[in-house]
Amino acid sequence: MSDNNAFLVRARNELRTKRSLSDATCSAFEVLPESVQAAYARAIAFAGCSDARVPIGREDIKVPADERAQAAELMLLKLSIDTGDPVWSSYVMERMEAEVVRTPGGRIEDLFRALAAVFNKYNVPLTDTVSNFVKDLVVLAFTRYRNSYESSDFTWLVEDLLLQPTPALAYLGLLALPDGYIPAAREAILAALADSPFADEAATSLTDDESK
Repeated sequence: MSDNNAFLVRARNELRTKRSLSDATCSAFEVLPESVQAAYARAIAFAGCSDARVPIGREDIKVPADERAQAAELMLLKLSIDTGDPVWSSYVMERMEAEVVRTPGGRIEDLFRALAAVFNKYNVPLTDTVSNFVKDLVVLAFTRYRNSYESSDFTWLVEDLLLQPTPALAYLGLLALPDGYIPAAREAILAALADSPFADEAATSLTDDESK
């Protein structure tokens, strides 16, 4: 395991158990390669290492999409989304989305990819709190980062829904997928939410979409 991967494992474990990063972990971040610091600095600062910064001269570095999504995952773990009982505020949600987009090369789609990954990795239940979190995240993304949102390719989310349509992922698809992607995912979303308290919401929403 590389030092970079070892750091991510350590950060994830601390965030899942303590919801914060230790001073030792913050110090370990400072000695990682500058390309890694550029990818994760904003997420690490959000998670508790206030001194974490994108290295000077690295603001325009090309950060791979997978690394941007992994960075966003750390922010989501900070908010306990993996438990099914996330804790956030409007300010925190706004800051998280801003940090995702401000990461070099960042797009709002990175946060959706991260949320889907967290839902699947940790088998997150679709609770009322999770549904409210998803609503807040999607509404803010659409209103504040509309250009980034509308230019995103959500084919990956449709494919995830067809392969592993958990209720939480299905609810994300219900709210986040643009109209053009709905036909391919409609049946998977309805099936995944059929036995949940959100079945009527899904049926009503998707019926309305079908009639457009």
